[in-house]
Amino acid sequence: MPAAVLGPQTPLAPILFGLWGWMGAMVIVSLFAFLLGAPARACALAAALGLLPAVSMILLAPRWGENWAAGISIDSWSIAAAGAVSLTGGAASPVSSVFLIAPALALRLFGPARARESVCLAVLAFAAAAAAGAAVPTPEGVVTPGAFTVLTLAFAGWLIVRPPHRVRVPARAPAGTLAPTPTPPTSTATPSPAVALDPTQSAAIVRRFA
Repeated sequence: MPAAVLGPQTPLAPILFGLWGWMGAMVIVSLFAFLLGAPARACALAAALGLLPAVSMILLAPRWGENWAAGISIDSWSIAAAGAVSLTGGAASPVSSVFLIAPALALRLFGPARARESVCLAVLAFAAAAAAGAAVPTPEGVVTPGAFTVLTLAFAGWLIVRPPHRVRVPARAPAGTLAPTPTPPTSTATPSPAVALDPTQSAAIVRRFA
């Protein structure tokens, strides 16, 4: 498992802002679906599966630099997606796009190595959800599948295409060349002028110290 490395080049505030936005959008979509006549059970299930991974990720944000916290934060999205897909028709579920969120978050926070691992887990989770969905006799109704899919694609796309925050690195000298040796600063102080002594003063000084 690749190490969870979070350096100063990884801005966390936009990710947290996106997670709060995702949760707010999930609540609004579920509430409007309920007001438009969708079953309360389906609305509650959609809200719970959408909110739980985001809430767990926000709670673990101070520990994202540790492998266990990074794994739970990213993999919880695939687990929630597997639960949603298995309950809403399996392989034919209209909410399968939620599997994109985990690799997008992994790529944004931890880089390509963790993203590849997340893609493998998402594929296995989808296969398990498809098999489990075939065994569900009466799939749950999907709450506004169009709005849910648009929301998922918008969130995952924002994570992928948002320009990364870069740290300016000082330029280095090309290999095989020596860096210029700094020259010591030259003093600009003017030397004090020599003091001329009178011959009688010189003889008095000699007699004093003789």
